[in-house]
Amino acid sequence: MSDSPPEFPPFEEAAFESRLTAWALEDLGCSARLARSNLEGVAAASPYGWIIGLFRKKYAESAYGTGIPIANVGRPDIIALHGPEHGRAATWYDAENEVCWFLGFTPEHDYKRFEKRASRGELLPSEDDYSVLLIERDTANFDSLFGPAVAEMFKEAVSTPTVPIRRTVDALLQIEITVLEVEIDDRILREVFLSVRVPPLSERRPVGWPSKDIPKRLMELATRYTRSRLSLRDPDEMPDSTGGFRTVNWQYELATQACSLEYSIDTPESLLDDDGHEVDPDVDHRGQLTG
Repeated sequence: MSDSPPEFPPFEEAAFESRLTAWALEDLGCSARLARSNLEGVAAASPYGWIIGLFRKKYAESAYGTGIPIANVGRPDIIALHGPEHGRAATWYDAENEVCWFLGFTPEHDYKRFEKRASRGELLPSEDDYSVLLIERDTANFDSLFGPAVAEMFKEAVSTPTVPIRRTVDALLQIEITVLEVEIDDRILREVFLSVRVPPLSERRPVGWPSKDIPKRLMELATRYTRSRLSLRDPDEMPDSTGGFRTVNWQYELATQACSLEYSIDTPESLLDDDGHEVDPDVDHRGQLTG
């Protein structure tokens, strides 16, 4: 059993948002009412959701992506994102505002669409795009800031049981999630471990900060169920990267464990109640309580 703290990305790593412009939403066949920062929601609503999945994957480590500049759009920092079957997207990293923008999409490899839009001054984010960005940042709270991140971490942890998933989120929290599971007949039993460390706080600390309940609130946002359904306990140990366990050091981290969560093998994303019925989520993907 290891007592050493796990390794995380450093606090000083560059943090950036990923967002879509209003034009990009239209290209993807999505309603303008969708939140332009809700990549998961856009991917689910669009017939071209795969390009959003590719965008998230390719730009996970760097806001500049790995593509090449698009010609004839008036500037060299607008980058192409190549998808399968000729689909193409245009992206741009706005360093001043720390936003990686998904500017537009064409399923037909039609770069002329981007060239025409650039010639009309409509390729880069509009004044409205920036207004929405500022409003969202001004009204950011704990749930909206951390909800999407921990939901994505939980999904990754479910897909790779026993492997600790670690993220430094917005340079404010170091979060670790590990899922252990076992199949019994047609059911999956999961143990979900979550720990959190808080770096030195700044004026960027969002409203609604849940104090000592941070790990419990993060567990709710990750699993999409409120704590009344999760059977939470304070664990003495967390799974480590070697297949063993490490001791929770309560001096520098807070931790919680959701015990014996039961899922159906046929619907492994929906929690089952004591009678074996699927339970509707209490928390949606944006981290807002629904009931």
